[in-house]
Amino acid sequence: MNVLDLSRNHLSGTIPSSLAHIDRLSVLNLSNNQFCGKIPTGSQLRTFDASCFEGNSNLCGEPLDRKCPEEELGEHQKPRVFADDDKSIFLEALYMSMEIGFFTGFVGLIGSILLLQSWRDTYSRFLN
Repeated sequence: MNVLDLSRNHLSGTIPSSLAHIDRLSVLNLSNNQFCGKIPTGSQLRTFDASCFEGNSNLCGEPLDRKCPEEELGEHQKPRVFADDDKSIFLEALYMSMEIGFFTGFVGLIGSILLLQSWRDTYSRFLN
């Protein structure tokens, strides 16, 4: 009989998905901790009832009666994540506008010196 009893250990965080891959586990007790998030899905974890996870108020998913927020919204409405995604879009736009500005200024100056005789003469006098 293989038993994993981690109850009342003040553990927190999400339940590792690798726990779903443990074979021949006959008893599992993760109750009375501070786990959060969705319970990993796997053939092994589906055999345990909700009492194995009680006392973890922030857990959701099967075999508990609480659905996770992603499941309640449905597949069509995913929650929008703002943190890093918006920053990266802003930084991409900033860098692209800086590159365009530098290219335009550089080509405008060098192009003017190469194409206009009066600018070439003025620039060569400046260097001398």
